[in-house]
Amino acid sequence: MEIKICADKKLWDDFFLDRKQAGFLQSWQWGEFQETVGNKPLRLQLTEGGEVLAEWQGFEHKIASFIKFVYFPGFCYLASEETGDEPLATLFGFLKARGYMFARIEPCGSVPGLEKFKFIKTASRQPVNVLRLKVDGSQ
Repeated sequence: MEIKICADKKLWDDFFLDRKQAGFLQSWQWGEFQETVGNKPLRLQLTEGGEVLAEWQGFEHKIASFIKFVYFPGFCYLASEETGDEPLATLFGFLKARGYMFARIEPCGSVPGLEKFKFIKTASRQPVNVLRLKVDGSQ
């Protein structure tokens, strides 16, 4: 398994739009908006043998000028018995190699295998209740 940075909107959307659990906070459009307000998106694809297994969009933040971390809102993780915690280990290794001090992950569900890693539980930054209204004109 390896992590690749995705710079191709079509490639991102081809995987993203095919997932029922995918949320707006992981969409390419949300990343574009975040970029306009100064939050650099980090779009990562977990691949194996040329196949995309997962996508995670995070946003780079800095504390002072020397501590950088990545924030993953709506982080969806699809574990399987075959992969175990390898996807998380691969992700954390990728981030560490690029100098990130830590990752803040707000999962959209459970993240099996997370107990094998050192983590601190924090409060969610997202609202407790969210209403989604269809505004495309169809009923």
